[in-house]
Amino acid sequence: MKMETDKVYFAVKDRLLTFKYRGAMRLADTRGICLGMEKLLDRLFDEPDFDHIVIDLSEMESIDSTHLGVLARIARFSQSQFSRRPVIISNSDHILEILESVGFDSIFHIASDLEGTAVEGIEIEELDGDHLRLLRVVLETHRELMRLSRKNQELFKTVEEVTESQMRFPTVSDLDQL
Repeated sequence: MKMETDKVYFAVKDRLLTFKYRGAMRLADTRGICLGMEKLLDRLFDEPDFDHIVIDLSEMESIDSTHLGVLARIARFSQSQFSRRPVIISNSDHILEILESVGFDSIFHIASDLEGTAVEGIEIEELDGDHLRLLRVVLETHRELMRLSRKNQELFKTVEEVTESQMRFPTVSDLDQL
């Protein structure tokens, strides 16, 4: 169950796009946040009014692979659009271990603190979405992770295969959610 503390905020100020994550980001509990984040990124990336990105994970308790894939999408955009890696802030050994395990140290600058990036942002709007839309997001985010390394390809191949299968052949319970 999503806790009231499970939130993502964003702000754009002085050409800096900042995200602030709080709580536990697990797709089972934060589907609306994930769908809202994807919609926001589409809008922000279509006409960027920023050229630096900072993602503050200092108040994050945990993160799953789908939300990691969203972060990987941000990194890929920053690299292709601005030729620079975004910054992730975290001082949690647990979160840092997760980030390193999927290769984020190669696509982000990771810092334990960064002066001047505190954000009082706008909360990401939680969106309702059909099950098929959510499956598309799960597939795309895991493919983002798989692009990072051979290890990630092996790690997330089953997720990709199962998700593709669910999209092609929805079960009765999948159809009930549409």
